[in-house]
Amino acid sequence: MSRTLLHLIWALPAGGAERVAATLARGAVARGWTPLVVCLDFVGELGEGLRADGIEVLCMDKRPGIDSALPLRLAALLRDRRIDLLHAHMFTAAVWGRLAARLAGTRAVVQHEHSTHTLDARWRTWIDRAAPRAPDRRVAVSADLADRLRRGGFPADTLRVIENGIPLEHFRTRPARAAARAALGLAPEERTLLAVGRLEPRKDLPLLFRALSGLPATLLVAGDGPLRTELEALAAREAPGRVRFLGELGDVRPALAAADLYVSSSRTEGTSIALLEAMAAGVPVVATAAGGTPGVLGGCGRLVPVGDAQALATALRTALADPAGMAEAARAAQSRAREIFGEERMNDRFAALYDEISEERPASAGRGGR
Repeated sequence: MSRTLLHLIWALPAGGAERVAATLARGAVARGWTPLVVCLDFVGELGEGLRADGIEVLCMDKRPGIDSALPLRLAALLRDRRIDLLHAHMFTAAVWGRLAARLAGTRAVVQHEHSTHTLDARWRTWIDRAAPRAPDRRVAVSADLADRLRRGGFPADTLRVIENGIPLEHFRTRPARAAARAALGLAPEERTLLAVGRLEPRKDLPLLFRALSGLPATLLVAGDGPLRTELEALAAREAPGRVRFLGELGDVRPALAAADLYVSSSRTEGTSIALLEAMAAGVPVVATAAGGTPGVLGGCGRLVPVGDAQALATALRTALADPAGMAEAARAAQSRAREIFGEERMNDRFAALYDEISEERPASAGRGGR
């Protein structure tokens, strides 16, 4: 008999955490679960993709601010669908979901920490601790994040580390570099950097623009987000004619094939999906040592301190001057990605976690919760 699993998330636009949630929903089907995906605010393109694949996606149409009726509506959904396990992604969904789980008597709850968001403000940490129905397991996407949660006072016995995973088979073959560069209008010898991600403050693209000053290279920026207009204006001032915004790409592989280096300038990271894709594609990496990034790279790339534009510029210049050394690091990173960061491995580890919790809290215990 299939068990019922509800993935709860704010929304499902294109983004790293959102992609992980969608991947886990798809993977649950083959592992004996019937998934239901619920968005608090809006569905987004990844949610529409799940619907196209036959996975039910609902939207709660949360009202702005404190929506006092939301936990009651969520609890009714949990009861009506007889949900066996609630998997809540990130702080906001986790707080509302845990309250609803308490009201509904849902017997198993997983809280998935994709970044330091829960820890970034004292009030969030306080609310998380005060919220009812503590999660049975709190999953961190990196050992660094788990350690920070532990130091933040969250119970160590409930913490688990499960790294993000990507579809490695998509990166087994690489598009032809010359054709990819021609399609992007790049000259054959033009040195090219690629940054991928949502255009939001924590990605710190202004730092990368400053580092680009004086560097003989073109920067491609793939992704979209609330800061796009502001960042386009800043790039025109900081590195005129040197930065091209590609928007959201349905397939990032051609851009990766065209790039000499993948660059991450983030202030904070969990386990970056874009970084994993660059590693799997065999693109050399230069990155700030933000959050889980050093653990993901495992020494197979160049790291610089967070927020240090001069160090980033020096690392980029050095890397571009040492293509053989960077190619060797890229091959090591590619092997590492294939060994650790596949989506099947991630799906299997979550299925094992679900089973572990289910054995602790069997159905015979009822849906009265705790």
